[in-house]
Amino acid sequence: MSGLGKTFGGLNAVDDVSFAVESGQIVALIGPNGAGKTTTFNLLTGFLRPDRGSVHLGGEDITGRAPHTLAAKGMVRSFQTAKMFPTMTVVEIVTTAGLLHAPPARARKRAREVLERLEMSAKADTSAQELSLPDRQMVELAKCLATEPKLVLLDEIMGGLNRAECDVPMRAIEQMRDSGITFLLVEHVMPIVMSLADKLVVLDFGRKAAEGTPREIADNPEVQRSYLGQAM
Repeated sequence: MSGLGKTFGGLNAVDDVSFAVESGQIVALIGPNGAGKTTTFNLLTGFLRPDRGSVHLGGEDITGRAPHTLAAKGMVRSFQTAKMFPTMTVVEIVTTAGLLHAPPARARKRAREVLERLEMSAKADTSAQELSLPDRQMVELAKCLATEPKLVLLDEIMGGLNRAECDVPMRAIEQMRDSGITFLLVEHVMPIVMSLADKLVVLDFGRKAAEGTPREIADNPEVQRSYLGQAM
């Protein structure tokens, strides 16, 4: 993204933000509540149209393209609040996501494979409305992975999970990265961010405050004061 900006009334929710996510990276977008992280996700994935700036995917200008168009190009996202078809089973929901690029039989096979990788096979035939919060978050991740994506944007996919519950999605994200999928994450749990991400981008009041490796960000005095609260 280059010079990305979005204004609501007199508020610059995202203000001249530029950074790149390289193929095969795990990049984390961090910052205080209200910093503009989810708005940035919405601008990247077509749920909002930027007032300024541009977004490119693999060299192609995709600024303001519709979400379904971007999904077809391999850019998919999760949501802070899991989006479910409540009367469908887990495997039916994940299979539906897989239909984006595959016929029904292959989509169902892919759904089973993804659920196994996320240790969700035992819940495959469970109705969505019966799922716990951690399970709903895992289904949200499974939906993304079932589309055979190139770039996955995860918006607090591990929000509400305890440290042990985060181990499975963390392993899955690392394995998928090693298989060639790129990830852009919004997360607040800093130990997870620091252990998972190759690069961090810090937003504050809609502007990019810092960018660097986890160690560089942890050692940044300004970031410590405004977000981390202490040296790490």
